Amino acid sequence: MFRSLLVISGVFFSGIFGAAAVAQTPPATDIFLVSLEVGEESVKLGQPKNVTRRAGYDNQPHFLPDGKSFVYTTIGEDGQADIWAYDLKSEAKRPVVETPKTSEYSPTPIPGENAISVIRVEEDGETQRLWRFPLVDGKQPDVLLPDIKPVGYHAWLTDESLALFVLGEPHTLQFASRGPGEGRLIASDIGRALHKVPGRPAASFIHKDGKETWQIKKAGAGGNTKALATTRPGREDFTWLPNGDLLMGDGSVLYRAAPGGEWEAVADFKDAGLSDISRVAVHPKGTWLAFVAVSGAD
Repeated sequence: MFRSLLVISGVFFSGIFGAAAVAQTPPATDIFLVSLEVGEESVKLGQPKNVTRRAGYDNQPHFLPDGKSFVYTTIGEDGQADIWAYDLKSEAKRPVVETPKTSEYSPTPIPGENAISVIRVEEDGETQRLWRFPLVDGKQPDVLLPDIKPVGYHAWLTDESLALFVLGEPHTLQFASRGPGEGRLIASDIGRALHKVPGRPAASFIHKDGKETWQIKKAGAGGNTKALATTRPGREDFTWLPNGDLLMGDGSVLYRAAPGGEWEAVADFKDAGLSDISRVAVHPKGTWLAFVAVSGAD
């Protein structure tokens, strides 16, 4: 029988938190904020600022639609995962979802709502489903997909439809509609990164497909897939830029590529003491970039 697993920052962790969490501490990561300028064929980045500087796990940034802040996952000394927000103007950090008996990951704005969806490891320590939390006070949550588990990651494609990374052997890409019911299988053996294709109700994902060379692909509502680019070797985090290019980190370097093109380095943060750049998130107006990395300065 397959046991629920949680996947964070490239490491697989048991869905059980408590004694098991002590032996399976997630890696220490920080979130960095950097100014961003995107032209038709150019990308310029400023100097990165560590906005979550602490000895712990801060990861999975996602800008809110108004662009004033981003939400992210933070894990404290007790191994509990909660959702916090960082305000770009005031530089203040505040809790959004704090729950004493459950852990929450992958905060994502729900289209058309003042709410976020999260992957929640429920009180039994095993069940892992997609939940909704209001942004007003983080209270009165409800489960969005009661019949699909264990969910690892997700992306909204429309107000009602989602792309899901469902844990299994192998992990699968599934499409689902909000509410009860099962998901529809689209692809098997996928990576953790899921994103809506800009301007389309389609998903972009990393297809490993049992091969050494991985591909970023898109899948439309009908389930047909098309390759967009080959990933940087062994890397499985990417995002979309406002000009339609792809952005991916590898070591201390951020790379861009047009679909069907080759990767080109746009910034190297080695001199800033950064390494292992992973998740990346772009501001709604394309003026800021939040990314996760390991800092040698901490």
